[in-house]
Amino acid sequence: MSALAYHLIERQSVYRWYLLGGVCLWIFSSLVVCTVTLIAQRPWRSFRHKVKLSAFNQLLWLDIELPSHRMIYPGQHVQLYFPRAGFRARLQFISLYVAFWEESDFGRTLHMVARPQPGLTWRLYEGLRRQSIEKTNEKSQPGKLHHVSEQPVIVFGPYGHSGNLESFGTILFVVEDIGFYRTLSYIEMLVQASRDRKAMIRKVEVLWEVEDSRYAFGCSEFWILTIEEITLGKKT
Repeated sequence: MSALAYHLIERQSVYRWYLLGGVCLWIFSSLVVCTVTLIAQRPWRSFRHKVKLSAFNQLLWLDIELPSHRMIYPGQHVQLYFPRAGFRARLQFISLYVAFWEESDFGRTLHMVARPQPGLTWRLYEGLRRQSIEKTNEKSQPGKLHHVSEQPVIVFGPYGHSGNLESFGTILFVVEDIGFYRTLSYIEMLVQASRDRKAMIRKVEVLWEVEDSRYAFGCSEFWILTIEEITLGKKT
């Protein structure tokens, strides 16, 4: 790039105006894209969003209600910024995949899950656990629902592309740990497409690998009921 700039500008090439025009066009197109993105996402309204935090079975659950104009598809993720989670948190963004979502008259509620890792997710999880201990005066148990709290959050996204699986007859998901929850929105989409005769899905299988059997045992009953609700059409 330096050699090109020297050739076009320092040596007064006749093409220097083309270069200058290209740079101006790139700047203008970038400003247009940023403006359109700002209008579509409306980040200045993101402070109105509230994230509901809860801890269950050593996992951090996050529920966020978004307006209807922000579409969501299976396999997409969002980035979260917590302006009131502390000084160090102001330098961090959390990127989480959407496990599933529920439609309502006011928008859609996104449900996400994260395994606490060193950093912001761990501080949020420990904060919920301490609040639960202070209120109940009991030591938290692995399968016990800890304190539920709300915080303001800025939501960016959703981002990512949804895989087109409707053309396959048999689908096998191979997942590990919390990656299992990412399959729920796909299962709901495939079941709904099959019910509407838009796809010929014969079988959906999930091969789930977990390191801690206690974790799988604690979640299996709840998620079996959730998948049954999806397949029976009880969830919207």
